[in-house]
Amino acid sequence: MPIKPQIKHIHHLPYFRERTEEIKYIIIHCSRSNPEKQLKNLHKLELSAHYIIGQNGEITEALEPEKVAYHAGISSWHGSQGKSLNGSSIGIELEAPDMGQNKKTYKPALRHSLCNLLIYLCYKYKVRPENILAHSDIAPQRKPDPGKGFPWKYLYQNGITPWYHLYCLHQETDEVKLLNIIGYNTEVLSAARYAFCRRWLPEEVKTERNIKYMLDNPYPKDFVPKDEKRYLKRLRAVAFAMEKARQKHYWYLNTKTHSLTVNKKYYDMLKQGTKKIELRLYDEKRKQIKVGDTIRFINNADRKDIFYAEVKKLHHAANFVTLCEKIDCLNAGFKDNAELSKVMAEFYPLSKQNAFGVIGIEIEKTTSPPPKA
Repeated sequence: MPIKPQIKHIHHLPYFRERTEEIKYIIIHCSRSNPEKQLKNLHKLELSAHYIIGQNGEITEALEPEKVAYHAGISSWHGSQGKSLNGSSIGIELEAPDMGQNKKTYKPALRHSLCNLLIYLCYKYKVRPENILAHSDIAPQRKPDPGKGFPWKYLYQNGITPWYHLYCLHQETDEVKLLNIIGYNTEVLSAARYAFCRRWLPEEVKTERNIKYMLDNPYPKDFVPKDEKRYLKRLRAVAFAMEKARQKHYWYLNTKTHSLTVNKKYYDMLKQGTKKIELRLYDEKRKQIKVGDTIRFINNADRKDIFYAEVKKLHHAANFVTLCEKIDCLNAGFKDNAELSKVMAEFYPLSKQNAFGVIGIEIEKTTSPPPKA
């Protein structure tokens, strides 16, 4: 499991609702203000986001991702249901004094923190790479952020988002259909065109000195690409890339979370790290556990006392006597093999061990909750 990035500041906003939908999208926004002022502005407008990243790379948590933030507004993507993506998304605000119109706006420290945060959130909440989106992608008629200078290719180079190749073109040639395949709402075609160019063909997007004017007029009402041939080729390349990305298998999307209740003695040892291998019968439930999955350990003396660990390795054997030959008994919480075999026989008779087989689940404690199942 990726390590959770350092959250430098926590300032939870009071504007949210409980989440009832699965998290499917991560929406990237930007604001001209520094994080402190952004918090004040969001509070004043009774809005919210989950994270704010300053130009210095410091991350502020403005709301727990388990809550629904009010950040997307009226929005849609790739045939999504409902009027807004708020309920199925995480919102990240970035500090960008010129609203992201220049590549140099997004400083290295900010880009680095954003990459770490995105990797962590995608793994934890099982968000597909093609569902990391710009605010302008999902609300092309209303929003220009995070701007044409946002480093989408940098995210691709860090293995986070898809990218296109001009030698791989979609067979479709109709503009509206291509925009729809990518995900854009084409109700206002010029808005969808401009939003596409902001992300995928920034050479077609004007740098606007009057930021207020740009915010009030996020797209030219009569926008037509200057180089229509290049525009159509880019459309076909991006449509091909996004369609392929949606078909792709990502290993982290298949990890699962399992719950194990443990008696207090061994629970404390696991939590403290003195016991690193949990021993179980290899029954139907345990057969579902794979390397990379997350275990939610529960203290049977206090079921509110829990911690999480990642499965690093699985040790299989016919019974605990033979398992002793494969593992270090100290890592399993026992002083020697004889004690291990004796104690485990009290939990599981030898006949049962031989009937099902046994398993040693080698774990590594994590500092965060598990990804959603």
